Amino acid sequence: MDIATFAEHLTAGRGAVYLAIQQQGLEPYAETLLDGCLYSSIYSEDFLQEFERAQWLYPLFAKTPYYSHFDQVIRDAFQPDQDESYDDPHSNQRFALLALMALDGDQDAYRLIQYWAERWLAEHDMRRYQWSEWWLALAGQKALLPIVRGWGYLVPHLDEFYVPTLERLLELCHESFTPEQRQISLEQAHADVQAAATFDFYIKAYWEYHSAEGQEELARQQSAQAVQALTTEQREKRRCARLRKELPLAELLSQARKRRMRNHFTMQLGTCLSLVEQQWVLHQIESEPDEEVAASLLWFFKRVALPNPLSPKVWQLIKSTNPKVVTAMLVVLAQNQHPQIGAYAREILSQGQLNKVYAELIGLFKLNYQQGDELLIRQVLEHFAEDKDAIHTLGFILNDWVKYQALPALAPLLYWMYEHNPCSMCRGQIVESLEALNALTPELLRECQYDVQGETRAWASKRLSINDV
Repeated sequence: MDIATFAEHLTAGRGAVYLAIQQQGLEPYAETLLDGCLYSSIYSEDFLQEFERAQWLYPLFAKTPYYSHFDQVIRDAFQPDQDESYDDPHSNQRFALLALMALDGDQDAYRLIQYWAERWLAEHDMRRYQWSEWWLALAGQKALLPIVRGWGYLVPHLDEFYVPTLERLLELCHESFTPEQRQISLEQAHADVQAAATFDFYIKAYWEYHSAEGQEELARQQSAQAVQALTTEQREKRRCARLRKELPLAELLSQARKRRMRNHFTMQLGTCLSLVEQQWVLHQIESEPDEEVAASLLWFFKRVALPNPLSPKVWQLIKSTNPKVVTAMLVVLAQNQHPQIGAYAREILSQGQLNKVYAELIGLFKLNYQQGDELLIRQVLEHFAEDKDAIHTLGFILNDWVKYQALPALAPLLYWMYEHNPCSMCRGQIVESLEALNALTPELLRECQYDVQGETRAWASKRLSINDV
């Protein structure tokens, strides 16, 4: 594998990185890997956390002759005379790598983590408090009370900052490390903090906050359990009643005109409307002179079909020069099945002049597919190759399409998406879709067992072990 391809796979977090190093060794790729450690390349819409990516990167150099070089460069970024910027998106990943080095017995890395955690707590550097949790993960009881005291200082500022409970503080220890690596139990943490709250003002403030949050969480859990005991029909009726009470339908038009409509809420309420109410909303859209307001009202139909998907006035919106309006209209049309919708999608694709606004256009084929449509789609995918957000959107659409209609003809589209999607979580869903189509190759499965996403690795390893039986 050449360096440029290795760098692309490293950015995406693909298992091909591991396979390349296994085959050719680290020497050709050492500096490229070091750059990947120093500069995070997590896609903005990927919910992968820096720690998980650091866990993926660390074994690539941890027990190699290059460790001392990586170790020195990463530690240099956190020397006492340096001032790591909280606004630097790469710092969290570097700090996570520093913590993994410390966990592996690197005392210099451990001392740096302790130094910075104590310094930030002493300076009440609220922006970096979460980094001090690494000290807790590594030092356990020794670090607990200083960190809790620091958070207690923030309790009066809850309107500005999120203050974690003890459960959240220990989450890093209890989810990221094995039981043998954990330095402190939740029960011990409760006992230590409760005892210290009797003589320390800030720890007392934190303990009172933590206890109140615990009661609220218990109430939420009990409420959730009560809802789970209901039938599906009862839960749906309860959900719709809550939505209608929160904002009556009659008020939503006014909210839309004031540009205050909550789109996600509107989409949920749309699934609760009767046919009469749907027709009323459609009439409001048809008679609305402001196309942006009309587009906001379209959110009612982003999960349900339009009462009249061929309404001429609604179809006029798709000719808008406003990208938000066109996107909203495409999403809504995707919920409807009609020959005119499929014909429109094919006409636009055949013109070949696409931009990211039309990424949602592919969704129209889900309910309006004809044999050969996948070939037309494949021809235009390259138009989106440089637009990560458009590809991310397309990934959602294709995975949703396969769940609805397991067409083997979609496999080439999914393979293209696997190669180009910047989101590691979506990549995991893509390989599951390929499996549903019986189109997953052994080579791709082997690559997936080294993917940056832990869930994807576990999924692939399970299937490989089954195949070996």
